[in-house]
Amino acid sequence: MKADNDYEVYVTTIVEKYSDMIMRIAFTYLKQHSDAQDVCQDVFVKFFKHAKIFEDAEHEKAWIIRITINTCKDILRSFWKKRFTPVEQVIQPITDPQDHEIVSMVLELPKKYRIVMYLY
Repeated sequence: MKADNDYEVYVTTIVEKYSDMIMRIAFTYLKQHSDAQDVCQDVFVKFFKHAKIFEDAEHEKAWIIRITINTCKDILRSFWKKRFTPVEQVIQPITDPQDHEIVSMVLELPKKYRIVMYLY
């Protein structure tokens, strides 16, 4: 029972010590409060799952910073895949024949040029 209480104190201490720093780093990378909260949670899960013994507080802090940055980069990479919706999948009726012709021409472009048109 004492060991459980000690672990709870340890978890609380770590969360209080690093949560603000993790949130600031994550928000700097992601620019979304909700995404930063997700990163914060993921970092703590990774921290406690891998439960490393660190030489000192500086090594612990450096490890947490690196995990935070890597998690943010993973999310940014995955967002490009998730948030990209090809024009072919967007369902919008095209009533004007000229608009239909323009869309057809854009769809015939090579992918790298289509992406530029999507962004425009």
